[in-house]
Amino acid sequence: MNIIQIMNEIHSESEFIYKPRWIASLLRQSVENHPVLILTGARQAGKSTLLREESPFSGWRYRTMDNFDTLEQAEADPGALWAGTDRLILDEVQKSPSLLSAVKEVMDKSRRKIRFALSGSQNLLLMQKVTESLAGRAVHATLLPMTWGERSSLVPSRILEKLFAGEFPEEGRMERGREATPDILLRGFSRLLRLFPALWWF
Repeated sequence: MNIIQIMNEIHSESEFIYKPRWIASLLRQSVENHPVLILTGARQAGKSTLLREESPFSGWRYRTMDNFDTLEQAEADPGALWAGTDRLILDEVQKSPSLLSAVKEVMDKSRRKIRFALSGSQNLLLMQKVTESLAGRAVHATLLPMTWGERSSLVPSRILEKLFAGEFPEEGRMERGREATPDILLRGFSRLLRLFPALWWF
């Protein structure tokens, strides 16, 4: 069995299962109070997946600028992207800077009744159109790569929140959870590397 065959088996052996992200509750609160949510992060951090799977965004219309026809429409007639809806996700918006001016215009006309979730690369916030068009209208969030706790479907810790509120944890011994070191070191190549014991260094 060669390495290519092994990798194909690893990536095709199970169907997609969404792992909830800890930042999701903060994003939900954000869109309740702001007309625009800007979600940035590194490539493959899971921005598009989060917006397509998490409530309430999973019920919103989704359009991505990775689609050539959508990108053309964004340049020629951006209003058509949100015609008939007041909840819209625009993905990879850094590919269409002029789209942001159209978003500002429709927000002003609708008196902020329409809601947008804009996602893109980290460079999105450096674009002049973003700072000019969405100042005071948008809240920004950064999605980091998935943590070990998220991968393991654990409940997020509230330790920092409690400390800032002046609440200190009770004294005692912490329960030992599942060992994370192998997963953290090997990540997605665990099964492949296990076939080659000589490569293990711990």
